[in-house]
Amino acid sequence: MYPIGIMECFAISVLSIPPDGNVSLVCGKLNLIDLAGYRPLDWGEGFDPLDIMLPHVKHLGR
Repeated sequence: MYPIGIMECFAISVLSIPPDGNVSLVCGKLNLIDLAGYRPLDWGEGFDPLDIMLPHVKHLGR
């Protein structure tokens, strides 16, 4: 499990990116732009951002 600090930084960094295509959530995969090199970061097949950011509320919508 990720420490709370990393979870908070991850959530803030995602929310602070403008919704102009830099962040796209498709088929459970989260693709981010690496601000240092402008490369998409692939978090793997079947990645669910709720697993990292909101693991304790994930079951509420299912």
